[in-house]
Amino acid sequence: MKTLLRPHHGLCIQFYEGKGYNEEFTKKMDALINQIQRNPRMVIQLHTAVDVLCSSCPNNIDSECISFKKVNRFDEKVLSYCDINSGQVLSIQEFLQLVKDMIIAKDLQPSICSDCEWYSICNK
Repeated sequence: MKTLLRPHHGLCIQFYEGKGYNEEFTKKMDALINQIQRNPRMVIQLHTAVDVLCSSCPNNIDSECISFKKVNRFDEKVLSYCDINSGQVLSIQEFLQLVKDMIIAKDLQPSICSDCEWYSICNK
């Protein structure tokens, strides 16, 4: 079974510190990270709409993100920088390594998500 994942969450996962929008979201992120640690070969499908993490986000109203334009821009830039596509299926390990190599190592995060409310965590 494939886990749907928004491309920009490949950045969020790598900088996560146990903080989140609310307790439900934090629990969901903790569970996903624990799942990744237990199974780095977990298969994901990149998806530019509500995903497993969004289901617990307070910005998700009736399965629609109220910040859609902003997070869609985040997703599109991650896809572009990593030269991958929405709908692509790969292991979480492979995806996170792509994000590290193509974005983090090149210090491209500011061009993607500097207007994210959590950016100060990632920018340490």
